[in-house]
Amino acid sequence: MKIIGGEAEFKENQYNTYFTDSGRSSLRLILRSLNLKLVALPDYLCSIITDIFIQEKTEFIYYRINPDFSINTSTIPNECDAIYIIDYFGITHDYLKKQAVVKNKIVIEDNVFSPYIKNTIQFKNWISYNSYRKFSLCAEGSLIQSNIELKSELVQLSSAPFIDYKYKAKSIKYEYINHNLHSEKDYLYQFEKGEKALDEQRDLFSISSQGFNQIIKFHESLSIETKLRNQNYQVLKRSISPISFKISNFKSFFVFSCIKPKKLRIELMSHNIFLPIHWPNTYDIDNILYQNTLSIPLDSRYSDKDMERIINTINKYQYLKLT
Repeated sequence: MKIIGGEAEFKENQYNTYFTDSGRSSLRLILRSLNLKLVALPDYLCSIITDIFIQEKTEFIYYRINPDFSINTSTIPNECDAIYIIDYFGITHDYLKKQAVVKNKIVIEDNVFSPYIKNTIQFKNWISYNSYRKFSLCAEGSLIQSNIELKSELVQLSSAPFIDYKYKAKSIKYEYINHNLHSEKDYLYQFEKGEKALDEQRDLFSISSQGFNQIIKFHESLSIETKLRNQNYQVLKRSISPISFKISNFKSFFVFSCIKPKKLRIELMSHNIFLPIHWPNTYDIDNILYQNTLSIPLDSRYSDKDMERIINTINKYQYLKLT
């Protein structure tokens, strides 16, 4: 007979769960918890990742990422004891299920562009983390899931210093856009101070109460957010060819190739369209993706009309022929 009433039951989570203030802190926690001799890093990545590996004195070697964001597994060295995999903008590397090169190695899965963290490929030794700052309006927060135990005692219970600047900047920007208060320089100055504080940070912190509240609000509207992002993606896809790869239902950015992305980006700025570059090639790594990719944000701040405006503006600069 079915039991009715009493406290609700649930199946125990098979993974360890941790929260930190940022993706950077999550990566530091992972590296400080493991005694890694050599990690294989993709040769298309944010330079902050390389910075952290250098700062944490963890040896690394690069492997090749193909023009469609897939992994050239033949370039992953056998001598590495861990592989760092980036799920670019929601891509899934399903083909790795049959690759012996990852079978007995520790896999650090970079899911910073996704609200979902799942061991979909069933890696034997697996750690994955995201960064809520990368795909939502949240100013802080990173979730880690792992079947390897990490040193949670390294995470301080207090909140990170950078968030005060970030929350102030976001508030000023809101008032600037919606109430014509302050100036653009006011919120940009606070954002810059926040980024500087984050760059200088080496300690690991927890998420603030305000941060948890923002994350809860984001997940409450996640289904609507996902739907609107997909609509924006489809509008762009009708006119611009995305870089071809299998991407999840949650779309973070629309990534496409063009001949002169930096020049196009500057042209778009004159029309109040500010597109991010993923990523500046700080370490001068030899990969074509640094030279020909540009990203368009898809989040629910923007409508199909905004996407059409971006398309029409891009079309004004035909000399920057899309490929």
